[in-house]
Amino acid sequence: MRRGFILFLSFILMAGCTPEQQILEELQLIQTIGYDYVSDDEIMGTGGSTSIPPGQQSLPTDEVFSAIGYTSKQIRQKLQNESTKPIVIGRVGVVLFNQKLAEKGISDLLDNLQRDPEIGRDIYLALAKDSSQKMISTKYSSSVPTSNYIFDLIQQSMEQDMPRINLHGFLYRYYGKGLDAYMPILQKSDARLKIIGVGVFKNDRLVQQINTEDAYYLKMAADKIRKGILEVSYKNKKLSIENLLSKPKITVKKRNGSYEAELTLKVKGRISEGGGFRMTNKTIISGIEKTTRKQIEQQMEKLIQSFQESQVDPIGFKRKAMQSRTFSNKKWGDQYAKMPIRVNVQVTIIHAGIME
Repeated sequence: MRRGFILFLSFILMAGCTPEQQILEELQLIQTIGYDYVSDDEIMGTGGSTSIPPGQQSLPTDEVFSAIGYTSKQIRQKLQNESTKPIVIGRVGVVLFNQKLAEKGISDLLDNLQRDPEIGRDIYLALAKDSSQKMISTKYSSSVPTSNYIFDLIQQSMEQDMPRINLHGFLYRYYGKGLDAYMPILQKSDARLKIIGVGVFKNDRLVQQINTEDAYYLKMAADKIRKGILEVSYKNKKLSIENLLSKPKITVKKRNGSYEAELTLKVKGRISEGGGFRMTNKTIISGIEKTTRKQIEQQMEKLIQSFQESQVDPIGFKRKAMQSRTFSNKKWGDQYAKMPIRVNVQVTIIHAGIME
């Protein structure tokens, strides 16, 4: 009898420990979050959610919630007051910061993102050129929810020509030493969104913006890449070279107390649009390689110089220098803006595509 009572009591206790099941249709799943500058103390938070009404032919509908507050937690509480369902942020794929807010600094919001156990580290961060609230509230497609549209746009661009980065990568650069963080910039253009470049941060503040062309050169300098298109001018013709592989290597040396650096880039590609040239001619291929090398070196040197003038280092020259035991943080800070940084590019055309 006593044994039966203990088993019954154990069953009751175990049942109490079972996690409460949640039905998706009964939750307000936020998929996109946006933050906008209101004042030096207040920010506007916006949550974009998608729901599918009952019925086989029903299309997904977007719901948007906005509130102003001093902290993201306070905003989330206010958003909850607008929703008839419990707000859940475990499905968030993109967090947007408007440009003005990013220029003021986003350290508090980054700290909240990294501490929130519901937020995954693989979500995308992006800058909204204007209002993130308007960006999330706009309907861009009749069949694709706005949150999915924004997520897909960023994901596709990073697979092609934008530097790849997510929350994990941003925090690694933000909290780490010798690297500055960046994120893509989105802008509304009529009824569509487009990526217009990359914003580079110094600590938690946006300090420099580069266009999409320079963003691709940043991608080549910062990561190994296997996709992308380079447009090259050769004998007054425009050629497209599909970048099959590029691999950067950074070298930093200290001579007589002065730092100098070199970025070596090995690029392999194939010509996807040949401008009418005969691609079986080795002289032409050699000329295209030389022209491409010169173009990459000039554009890369110009981009690096702009980073030096803004005192940002998204490529990671400082991180490489810090691997030396003789590294001096003060000397690096004093010299970085004027430091000689050479770019050495090797281009190999390994396939001429359909022109051959």
